[in-house]
Amino acid sequence: MVKWLGRDLNRFESTFDHGNITKLMQNKELDFHQFTVTQTFKKGLDMKPQPISLIDLRFRKFFRFIFVGFVLLGALSTHLRAEEITPPTLNIGDSLPEISYTNQWEEPSPIPKETTKVLFISDMDASKIVHPILEKEEKGYLDSKQAVLISDIHRMPSLITKFVALPKMKSYPYTLRLVREEKIADPFPRTKGSVTMIQLKQGKITKIEISNREEEIKKFLDGK
Repeated sequence: MVKWLGRDLNRFESTFDHGNITKLMQNKELDFHQFTVTQTFKKGLDMKPQPISLIDLRFRKFFRFIFVGFVLLGALSTHLRAEEITPPTLNIGDSLPEISYTNQWEEPSPIPKETTKVLFISDMDASKIVHPILEKEEKGYLDSKQAVLISDIHRMPSLITKFVALPKMKSYPYTLRLVREEKIADPFPRTKGSVTMIQLKQGKITKIEISNREEEIKKFLDGK
């Protein structure tokens, strides 16, 4: 049986002539399914490349345009969402953002309503300026000036915060109101290595200054 199939395949591969195939079928030496496969194969060999119609080209261009449009729309929507998330910077006449502060002893520490001065720091260089100023003063100095100190520490690694920063902060004779989450303190204007000083009157901002000079910070705290 194997020899018979091999012989037929050799004969079949040697010619694609329709007459020979018909003769083989008449002699019942070629199975109908083999003929169908070979006929299909021969037809495939005889096929010529068909030209792409103008309509096909237009459809391809249309779908390519739709695909690129969706990609650009996705990128634009991502950019717009990023802009919407960023809150506006504080200006004169604004109120301070509502933030649930905790102090260095892990206690809730809201800003008192009678506060008229706010010091805001957000990096190590700024903290090295303000803490030496306050450590020179007696306990209760900030409260006597109706002032608060806000420190944005959300960028600080958690292990550094827990084992280094917080133990140090607990030694200060004044309260730090800490921001531990990203973005919520973004409205506060800031400059790296400087202290932001905000004057309040009845809860509204009347003045904003940024400085890295000790005498200017002290003048702000001691002023009315």
